[in-house]
Amino acid sequence: MSAVDIHPTDLSFSPFAFLEKVRAAEPRFFATALLMLFLVAPTGFAAYADPRMFQGVEIWLKPLKFELALLFYLSTLAFFALFLPAATRQKRWYRLYTSAISVGAVLEMVWLCGAASLGAASHSSSYVEYMYAVDVANSAAQVSTRL
Repeated sequence: MSAVDIHPTDLSFSPFAFLEKVRAAEPRFFATALLMLFLVAPTGFAAYADPRMFQGVEIWLKPLKFELALLFYLSTLAFFALFLPAATRQKRWYRLYTSAISVGAVLEMVWLCGAASLGAASHSSSYVEYMYAVDVANSAAQVSTRL
């Protein structure tokens, strides 16, 4: 028997019911994707209101693009979690994996928005030394998600 019902008996579609199924299947990815969606508004406002440029590019453009990319990435992961067996989603390694991805995404946005607010380079910035610790933590989170 297949885990996915390819012949549904109920042909009605409710977007809210679908979103609830996705949220229930993977609450960490869903919540982090929702956070990225909510962050688009203040970052978009900052991009509109702040005229500063860094190397010829608006400083808030990179965080805005990352928020949108992470929104789609995390939404896709949450959607495909629907197709995983419930037993897999309840295992400790899977919960650690999803938590590491979510924490890494949030740390990346903290890093990018912090660098944008300072008008500094977001990676390998030698003149913003106190942000180095955040970069190391973010890199460690990203490496742990690839293991």
